[in-house]
Amino acid sequence: MCSISFSYVRLYLSQRKKGVSAISKSVRNQYLEFLAETGMTRYEFSKRSGIPESTLWSLGQKKDYDVRESNIRKIAQGMGVPASDLFNDNENTICLEERSEVWIIKNYRRLSERQKGRIEGYIKALLDETGRNDFQSE
Repeated sequence: MCSISFSYVRLYLSQRKKGVSAISKSVRNQYLEFLAETGMTRYEFSKRSGIPESTLWSLGQKKDYDVRESNIRKIAQGMGVPASDLFNDNENTICLEERSEVWIIKNYRRLSERQKGRIEGYIKALLDETGRNDFQSE
């Protein structure tokens, strides 16, 4: 479960592609999948989540619809899942659990490619020591 606020998630993790965040795409996909699996109508989900039916129509029909933070929370509530579960559709989207992780990522991005390689090597060596090495560098 994410303990960092949505503001941090949006600020640090949202990758913009053609004006729509990866998070919005994931939320849209999970919302549509939920409706298909449950057979619930948009009207029923509107009543369940508190989101206007017109907003849900836009989410379902417009691939470039950017979901507001408040609606992400309501969609998660309507689906009966933690909001962080809605971000798992995209392997490039992660949920940070501690503020120190935000600091690490921000500073990692400031490093040269050579420095990043050294950091990745160090992490790989640490994981090898513990036997938990599922590390995959890109």
